[in-house]
Amino acid sequence: MPYDNAGYSHQGWLTPDQRFFLHGDEGDEQAFGIGTTTRVWDVRDLDAPVMTLVFENATTSIDHNIYTEGSVAYASNYTSGLRVYDTSRVAVPQLRELGFFDVYPENDAATFEGGTWSNYPYFRLRGIVTVSSMDRGLFVLRPRTGGR
Repeated sequence: MPYDNAGYSHQGWLTPDQRFFLHGDEGDEQAFGIGTTTRVWDVRDLDAPVMTLVFENATTSIDHNIYTEGSVAYASNYTSGLRVYDTSRVAVPQLRELGFFDVYPENDAATFEGGTWSNYPYFRLRGIVTVSSMDRGLFVLRPRTGGR
């Protein structure tokens, strides 16, 4: 599906109910000078997906890998680190940042110079998420997500 500021459609993840797709484009921040952007697609009709929300974060970091667990999305954004989003109102459409963990505090530049490459929120012990850094190791976190 075409969309504005398309750079390099890289990765995305479905919400647990498989109604919405949170989409990251790894090239739009560099190519178009926009902030870290997550697009939300309504995919209930796979023959006619509809973009319902363009959520632009306050950072300029390149987004990379995003995963959902319950009503929370965990987004790895290279130099700005792990961003944690509330997806409970994504159908409205609304996406809200709950918090973040910056593994590369030097800057939030739209570069590949360092930071988080991915994360993993699917442990048996709920509420734990690991964040892999390209240059600083592995972090094991327990984000406070308001009981989610």
